[in-house]
This record gives sequence, structure tokens and C-alpha cells, in this order.
Amino acid sequence: MIVVASLLEKPPNFGHLMRTLSNYKCTTLVVPTALMLREQECLEVYNEQPLTAVVEVKEKDMLSYLSVQKQRGFSIVALEQATKSVPLEKFQFPKRCILVLGNERLGMSSETIDMADHLVEIQQFGKVRGLNVHVSSVLFLWAYQTSFA
Repeated sequence: MIVVASLLEKPPNFGHLMRTLSNYKCTTLVVPTALMLREQECLEVYNEQPLTAVVEVKEKDMLSYLSVQKQRGFSIVALEQATKSVPLEKFQFPKRCILVLGNERLGMSSETIDMADHLVEIQQFGKVRGLNVHVSSVLFLWAYQTSFA
């Protein structure tokens, strides 16, 4: 599992992701800049040696990165509320999977959505429009791991 977080901006979310990924055996975290992982707000959440490889891919290069990964046999899964999204609990996970996370405020572009092989959403039953990106990633990664248990 590779998690692409190139669209994220907030340092605490990177800290939470690093902690989560180390618990769910993810191989790679893609970030817009590794400097983000040294920000104080990130380190307050996670300051251990990463168990996950970190790769830098800036937002402007993300679609190219995803295209290369598709050619290598990965399926691109965008975690996004969209009209064609499949509820997480009904999704059949591909083994070679890349999870793309949207920006905390803006979500993801239509180009990113079009690049995805699958759109997945976490159904909600309250008034809030979306979950925190870290919470969403935890739910997705748990569902992914348990689908292959």
C-alpha cells in the first residue's frame, strides 16, 4: 500500500499519517516535501524514526507519478465523496493499491478523480460534510488490511 498525501497542507496531518502508516504496514508515504515531516506541529504528533518510506512528489507532479505507478500495476483509489464513489464497506480492494488523499479544504481536482481507477467514500450520517483526512485514512487502511486477513 502506498499513500499519496501530496495534496495535504497541514503538518499535524502528516504526523498522524506517519503514526497510522507504521501501524498498518504501509510501504510508502508520498508527501509534497519531506521538510513537512520536520515541522514542529508534525513532530508533536509523531517524532519516531519512520517505519514507512517517504517519497517527495509535489502536487504539480502528482498525476505523472500516479500514471507511472499505474503502468507498474498499481490501482489508484481516490478517497473522495463524489457521485460515482463506492461506499468503503462495499469496496473490493485491489492488492496493489495506492490511496490518494484530498486536500483538507479543497478535496481533489477533477483530473485526479479522472485518473483514479476507483472512487471510495466513507458514508456519514451526521451533519458534517467530511471527516478529517487522518481519520478517513485510518478507516480506509483498517478496511484494506482486514480485507486480506
